[in-house]
Amino acid sequence: GMAGPAGIATLMGLAVAGGNLLVSHGLMAPEDAMRVLLPLMWCTMGAFRSADFVLSQSEAASGAAGLLRTIEREPTIDKPGARAVGAALADGGCAEANRGLAFQGVSFQYPA
Repeated sequence: GMAGPAGIATLMGLAVAGGNLLVSHGLMAPEDAMRVLLPLMWCTMGAFRSADFVLSQSEAASGAAGLLRTIEREPTIDKPGARAVGAALADGGCAEANRGLAFQGVSFQYPA
């Protein structure tokens, strides 16, 4: 958006154009224009950069909240009374797990 480099370039262009108008109409001396416009530009650039930071911080907080929800979620597999999927498939006792699911040639080995 406008909070990036394009916004800062636009701001600087407007400040220079405004300063030129004031100086060319004799409303302000060139050194006074510099004393007023430069600090104004730096402060506004800081505000633009702060807006970028706030947006990034909001996205980061949202991502962290989602990660914490995943970490703190209670798994259904380890609840008392839960049956292992393999046992349920073997005896056909779990209708949801037995919907056309077939394992063929599957193996697993823990890394040593």
